[in-house]
Amino acid sequence: MKVNRFYLPAMIFIIIMFGSESVLLPCGPPPKPPCARTIYLSMFAPWGTVPLPGDVDPVTVEIGVIPFVSWTASNPACAVPVSATLTLTMTCTPLGGGAPTVIGPQSFTAFTPLGTGAQFVDGFTLPFVIPAGTFPSGASTQICTVSGTYTVTFGAGEGSGPISGSG
Repeated sequence: MKVNRFYLPAMIFIIIMFGSESVLLPCGPPPKPPCARTIYLSMFAPWGTVPLPGDVDPVTVEIGVIPFVSWTASNPACAVPVSATLTLTMTCTPLGGGAPTVIGPQSFTAFTPLGTGAQFVDGFTLPFVIPAGTFPSGASTQICTVSGTYTVTFGAGEGSGPISGSG
């Protein structure tokens, strides 16, 4: 049997291209660097504060926060954080039902993250202020919930721009 001289190189090419687990391409742009980013916000109330109806002074409620952000710090092509903010809103509804009272949002500047992981704020709490007179005299007991958003803005590089986590 006579073998064509192009048969062997063609078979080697087919084995290399289709015999591997992934397709091998001879040319093309390099793959983009993996620049993962993750963010979330945990919140808690270390103690309760009860603003009384008819308060003539603002009431400060300490809201505990633990913001978390992670990014691919090992790849120099990936963006790094350049700023961070925390925004909190309190929504209070009368115990027997009725229209809710929304207080806020109130914004807080957070430290720019320097490393991945939990980004602790000073003292772990933020002073949320309920303005004087928010609940007029004779108002019923309120059930309040707090929602928050942690936003980190990433500078130049792959994965630039803001990301947010809510809690």
